[in-house]
Amino acid sequence: RNFVDPTTTQNSSKLNSDLNDIHSIMKKNIEEVLNRGEKLENVSAISSKLVDQSKEFKWGAKKLSWQAMLNQYGPVAAAGVFV
Repeated sequence: RNFVDPTTTQNSSKLNSDLNDIHSIMKKNIEEVLNRGEKLENVSAISSKLVDQSKEFKWGAKKLSWQAMLNQYGPVAAAGVFV
């Protein structure tokens, strides 16, 4: 576009400057993508832990529900068996 004659010093310098700018921008973009990938890996690990903990919580809630039912109806059932 702006580089009509690439053999001139001014155009060559401008071209090198633009290439250096593009290089630094691309390098920054790649670093950001890599950091984003690490963050996604962390989110994935956290979500896996959350799934495991929710399964444990669900099992604990069921267990407590059964215990509460036994505490509530167990004595009545035991009295009915012995009578």
